[in-house]
Amino acid sequence: MKMTDTFRSVLAICLVAGVAYPMQTSSSSAEESPIVGTWRTMIGSPSTFSNPSSSVVFTTAFESNGTYRTVAVVEGGNGEWGAGGTYVMSGHYQLQAPSVLTYRLENSELCVAGNFCSPTVPPGERLGVVQTINLQFEGNGSIVADGQRWTRIQ
Repeated sequence: MKMTDTFRSVLAICLVAGVAYPMQTSSSSAEESPIVGTWRTMIGSPSTFSNPSSSVVFTTAFESNGTYRTVAVVEGGNGEWGAGGTYVMSGHYQLQAPSVLTYRLENSELCVAGNFCSPTVPPGERLGVVQTINLQFEGNGSIVADGQRWTRIQ
């Protein structure tokens, strides 16, 4: 075999491998992650007539493109849903193993009465820092994330 024939064979193998690899990647990425969808949880307890308290309802939508959006509605202790404000947060996530989720908060704002919104990061969160959460899937409709139960709503 001549040197040019060897070169052509190697080039052909590289081209086929280069074409086949993206095809394999795209077919495996076509499998939808179990986290994709919209999930909801509540921290605290809602106010009642005789017992004012405070609660926060979190709704998070995980998209298949690796982005997420969380809306956290703060009751504010007076029984009026959202009276304490609404945080709107977004960023990117990755399900690294069946039970490990990493995410990076990239945008966050707090909206208050009159729909006035300003850039604000909720307590305990940090912009641009990768956070890790341990997950436990309980069927298709429920997960426990670092001890907090979430329910799939969509």
